[in-house]
This record gives sequence, structure tokens and C-alpha cells, in this order.
Amino acid sequence: MNVTAYKGLHNILSGLVAILEDAPQSFLLRRDAEPSPDSINISFKPVVPEKVVEKVLTPGLCTACEKRINYKPNQFEARAPKYPYLILVHNPRAMSKDRVYEGKEENELFEKMIEATYKKKASDFLVRDAVRCNFGTIYSNLAESAKACRTHVEDDIAKYNIKGVIVIGRAANLLVQDKQKLAALSQTVTPFFSVPTIFVSGPERIVALRKKNAPEEETYKARRSAYDSLKLFEREVMEK
Repeated sequence: MNVTAYKGLHNILSGLVAILEDAPQSFLLRRDAEPSPDSINISFKPVVPEKVVEKVLTPGLCTACEKRINYKPNQFEARAPKYPYLILVHNPRAMSKDRVYEGKEENELFEKMIEATYKKKASDFLVRDAVRCNFGTIYSNLAESAKACRTHVEDDIAKYNIKGVIVIGRAANLLVQDKQKLAALSQTVTPFFSVPTIFVSGPERIVALRKKNAPEEETYKARRSAYDSLKLFEREVMEK
């Protein structure tokens, strides 16, 4: 490069930098009536809140819990059960569309428990999760989410003329965290919801006892407790 030309370019750029530092506003082309750019708020806020948008796009779904990842299958599906009874379960992971429990062994045992006790298929009842959304693995407030979902239980009761609710396994533990109280509720039918409700030891407990090779007496006790609670519901609710 020509040294003289380089020095000339350097002087021009240096002068331009000085002008920009001293009076940057002089380079803004603005009419007198226009507001100062510094006074203009260019931040964006949706006119309609995000929850409202989501509810409009997917009517009938819940927007109460902000930390949800998605909705579990079949939880807001409009389906009148063959028999007017609601079964509440809980899966910590996403439920499959074709079965109630994510674990195959738990699901098979659940179906056997219902069919052996009532001589009816579990699919003939209305089955919902006590927590209808999926959350991340570090989410630790499922009990509060279960409380929020109680409105959906009551909606289902009203919509499908439900006569009674069976709360099974993990769902029972979420709704009633006091173990002594939960044990008492498994031995009686109560108006926990707006209709008669029973709390039942679930298939997940029995499967867990089997996997850890628990004494047969302990496994039998869990099975017997579940059966007795289900039969009590039959006598006190279904047969009346």
C-alpha cells in the first residue's frame, strides 16, 4: 500500500471516530416532530396471554401448572364409561394410549385385580391419572399438581354421572400423604370427592415387593389389602 495513502486513510478514520464519540446524535436523521429513539419502547408483550392462546388452540386442556412438559394420553378425552365409576392411578412417566400403567407387569396386574374382583374389564371404567401432565424428573411438587387436578376429577364426575371413585396406589399416596390416614381410608368408603371414594393399595406395590423378594407374607398382605378394599367398594357403592 502507498504509505502516503495509508496515512491519509488513518487520519480520516481517526477523525470519524472522534466525531462519533463526541456527537453520535448528529448522524441521526430525525424530523423535529419525531420522538427521540431513546424514548421508544421496542420490547414485545403478547396481546393475549400464553395460557389463553394454548387453551384456545387446544380447548378443554388444563393450563394450571406452568412447569408441565406435555399432557398424558387420554386424560382429557371425552369418553363415557360403560360403568359409572372412575379409577384414579398415577404413572410417574408418560402413559401409553393402549394401557393404564407404563410398566407391563404393573399394567397386567392392575387389569387382573379389576377383572377378578368385579368381573368387568378395567377399560369399561373411566381411568384417569391423578396428575394429568408430564413434568421433568427434577419436579418435586406432584402432590400440589394432584390437588390442582382435583377440579378435573369433579368435572368428570359431573360430566359422566360418576357414582364412585377408586383411588389406586401412587395416586392414593399423592392425594393423602399421611400414611396412617391413608391406611384408615383403605378400610372405609368416604366422600373424599363429591361421590363415595375408596383408597386401594396398588399393583405397583405388589410388583415392587416381588422384585425385591420380600417375604411371601408381606406380599400376600398387600394383595389382600387391595382385594378387601375393592370388595368393600363393591358392597358399599356398586351394589346399592
